[in-house]
Amino acid sequence: MDGADLFKAAMARLMTGDIPGSTEIHERYMQSLAANPSGVADIERIEWTWTIGHRKEACQRMLGIARAAESGPRHETAARCYAELAMWDLFLGDRAAAAQIAQKAISLPGAQTSATAVVALFLAQPPAPAAEWTARAAKLFPNPALAPVRDLALAGALLLDKEYQPAYGILRKLYGEGARTSVDEGIPVMLAWSLIETGRYQEAAPFLRANPVPPPTGPNVFATFYFPRIYYLKGLLAEKSGKPQEAREAYKLFLQLSGPDALAWGEEAKAKAGGG
Repeated sequence: MDGADLFKAAMARLMTGDIPGSTEIHERYMQSLAANPSGVADIERIEWTWTIGHRKEACQRMLGIARAAESGPRHETAARCYAELAMWDLFLGDRAAAAQIAQKAISLPGAQTSATAVVALFLAQPPAPAAEWTARAAKLFPNPALAPVRDLALAGALLLDKEYQPAYGILRKLYGEGARTSVDEGIPVMLAWSLIETGRYQEAAPFLRANPVPPPTGPNVFATFYFPRIYYLKGLLAEKSGKPQEAREAYKLFLQLSGPDALAWGEEAKAKAGGG
C-alpha cells in the first residue's frame, strides 16, 4: 500500500471500533512520511491522537510543537498548529481559549493566514441568534471564493448554538450544490444532525447510510463535527425506528470512538448512549 491507501485503511479499521489495530496501520502510514523534514509527520501523528479520542493529550502535544516552531524559523508550521489547536479548544467547549489562540495564529509574523484560523476565530465568537451569526459570517468571509467554507462554518456555528432549523437550510443548500471544496465529506452527517434535532428522523436516514472518508491528507477542519458523532446519530435513528439491537451497536461504537475527553456536545450524547 502507498501512503494514501494506508491512511484510508487506518480510517476503515477505526470505523469498526478497533482503535489499536487502526493505530498500528496509521503508524505504518506515518513511517511512509518519515523522510519528510518539515515536521508534517509529527503533526499528523498528533491529529491521529485527537481522532481516536485522546483530545487533551493531543492539545498539549500540538501546543508544544507550535511553541517550538514559533521560536524558530518555521512560523508557517506554528500558525498551522495554533489554528488547529484553536479549533480543538473550541470543540472541547472553551471558546475564550479558542479565540485567543486563533488570533495568535493569524497574527504570527511571516506566516500566511490560513482558512482554519479564520474559521476558528469565527466559531469562537459568543453565542448569538442565527441572524447575528449570518451577519458575522458575511463580515469575516467577504471573499466570494470562500463562500462554501463560509457557509459550512456558519452551519457549524448554528449547530453549536442549537439553531438547528437555520443550520438545516444552509446544509441542505450546500448538499444540493455538490462537493466543491476539500471540506465537504461531512456535510451529509451534519445535515442529518440538523434533521434529527428538528424531529425529522426518516428524512435523516439517507444521509447516514455511508461513512464519510477523509482525504489522504487527513481529517479536515470540520471533521470533529461528524466523527464520531455519526454513530450516535445512527443509534438515535435506529432507536426511533424501533431497532433496539442496531441502536445498541451504534451507541457502543460511538462510545468506543469518543475516547476519554468529551466534546462540547459530547456529554449529553454519551449519557443518552449509556456511557455517562
